[in-house]
Amino acid sequence: MSQPSRLTPDQQQFIAREIAPHTVTLDAEARPIARETLLEAARLGLLGYGFPREVGGAGESLQGWGELLIEIGRVTSDASFALLLSLHAAVAQDVWENASPALRESHGLALIQGRRLGAFAYTEATDAFAMQTSLLADRDAWVLAGEKAMITGGLLADCLVVYARKASGDLAAVVVDRSDPGVELEPLVVAGVRAAGLARLKLHDVQLPATRVLIERDALSHAQRFLNQRRLLLCCAPLGRLRGLLNELVRHLSPRERYGQNVLDFSNVQARLGRMSAAVRAAEIMTRATLERVTRAEHDALWDEDIVATKYFVSEQCQRVADDCMRLLGGDSLRCGLPFERTLRDFWGLLAGAGAQDILEVGLGSSLVTRSRMEYTT
Repeated sequence: MSQPSRLTPDQQQFIAREIAPHTVTLDAEARPIARETLLEAARLGLLGYGFPREVGGAGESLQGWGELLIEIGRVTSDASFALLLSLHAAVAQDVWENASPALRESHGLALIQGRRLGAFAYTEATDAFAMQTSLLADRDAWVLAGEKAMITGGLLADCLVVYARKASGDLAAVVVDRSDPGVELEPLVVAGVRAAGLARLKLHDVQLPATRVLIERDALSHAQRFLNQRRLLLCCAPLGRLRGLLNELVRHLSPRERYGQNVLDFSNVQARLGRMSAAVRAAEIMTRATLERVTRAEHDALWDEDIVATKYFVSEQCQRVADDCMRLLGGDSLRCGLPFERTLRDFWGLLAGAGAQDILEVGLGSSLVTRSRMEYTT
């Protein structure tokens, strides 16, 4: 029996009217979803689904928010929409929870109410221990300089949470407005999630008042907590997309015949579909179990092995299932009007999001070695 929809009728109509009809065109033109569309999504409650009721949210748990993202991924083939929803919501909640009263008033309230959009500016062409973006004191203010290589939603954001190194060597996080003098955002054309407004950020001696500091000390730990939860939520919409993709594949293959027999009756086709179905089901079970565990706060807030393993596993299954779709479709797999090749490209983004797969492998392997050594010595 199918579960009742978490989307309200208004939200369903909005997705059908404002998202689905434009997906192919936005991808082909590498054009981001309109900022006004995302603000309308916020007004309909899609941004604040997991926010506390006292700030106007629906008060849903992390598990409920994840389930909504899974459903959005299932009902639309636009991967950028769910990605932006989860990102802007995460940044808004992060600023609201950590900001000073002054920063809450100037930025946090508008973000949490969905009147402004925020983005997360962390990634450079190096790791966090060699971050080049600098934040230097200048009397009662700060001067920010450097470059961020890739920011999801950067072209749509009103403000960005930027991580930078202070003279002491410690990392800090500050809130930067796109209108601040010295802020430059350049569009990035990428292979997948081409409607997500990815951008490169250049900071030319941007002067910030002291009230713009979000995290003054140990922002590295703050970033790790943020990314830890992002890894799990990143899995959700692609998981829904996987389920929708399987259904679309079967529908597309249904009228086909080869050698006087329906393609779906070939044993090798059924076997491959069986492997794909098992992969999707395993990813669903794993993700939902991890969502339940994190909702109960039974996890490591900085780096949780179950979250990392879930993100790694789901990303790998997304690649395999999308690739299998291409193999079963043959020549049709290359048609840009169909969702299959676009979905494969969109899934490529999972390989780097919130930690590249190779880095996650190293972390999981290191954790296993440490645990095994502890068990051996005791």
